[in-house]
Amino acid sequence: MIRSRRCGGGFSRGESGPSPPSAAGSIRRAGVETEITELAGGLAFDGRRARLSGLALTTSEASLTIDGTVGLLVAGPSYFDLRLSGRTDVPGAARWATSVEMPHGAVDIDGMVAGRLGAPRLDARLHGERLRWGPLTFTDLTAEIDLDLDADRLHVTRLGAS
Repeated sequence: MIRSRRCGGGFSRGESGPSPPSAAGSIRRAGVETEITELAGGLAFDGRRARLSGLALTTSEASLTIDGTVGLLVAGPSYFDLRLSGRTDVPGAARWATSVEMPHGAVDIDGMVAGRLGAPRLDARLHGERLRWGPLTFTDLTAEIDLDLDADRLHVTRLGAS
């Protein structure tokens, strides 16, 4: 669930439209909630697809820029086809997935999200510096991942650490 605390401005129908207003809000899922501190950029809806252009989303856990399409009222299943880049705080983002102790630090992400809305696939490159996990400290960590939620599979195609 995404909830906005302020209203104003708006979105338009058609191939292009005004940027959504910067607004505070929150995202909640399975008892975990975060505050949205920025939501701004280009968003257009043509009656079937939402097109995102330079959409900036900032929470306490992450800062992302998103470009691409979300097919909503289309023949066949609804879908994502998004390019994203940004930075995330590892322990803050991990609380959305698990309660197991996670590394401390921040990770840069650059990748694509595509597939059905209920089971998207993420192909991404990750890079972190000065990450700590228990007694281990990584001064430089890089990874290329393929996360397929439909197949419940995470494939790490490249991993480098020092």
